[in-house]
Amino acid sequence: MVEHRYNTRFAAKRSARQHRMPPEAPKRQLTLMECARVVKLKTSPGCFTLEDLQEAKTTLENVDASPGGLIKTLGTLASLEIENSHLQTTQLTSTVARVAQHENVDVAQTARRLYEKWQQLLAGSDEENPIIL
Repeated sequence: MVEHRYNTRFAAKRSARQHRMPPEAPKRQLTLMECARVVKLKTSPGCFTLEDLQEAKTTLENVDASPGGLIKTLGTLASLEIENSHLQTTQLTSTVARVAQHENVDVAQTARRLYEKWQQLLAGSDEENPIIL
């Protein structure tokens, strides 16, 4: 009989504990839009559009842009495999050349490195495809 009372008390305590705990929400799979908030990649690395290049050019031309933002934009441009036609269409080389004159040393060095990389790219393409007059 004592054992019966013990089990009843235990059952009463257990049910009281269950009432205090909030009910769990049912788990469901995330939607595509919910995943987009977690992963903030606009495009995969190396893929870009002309609009992306124009946006980067606008950022570099912005007088009020922070040095950190400029370096980030220059680093992004350096990681892309840009073709000569893209450089000529957007005129990014002249913009980067102007940024190479920036008062911040880190920004200027990063821009100079990128400008030199693009100059080698442009020079290499001229050697591969010489203009015949």
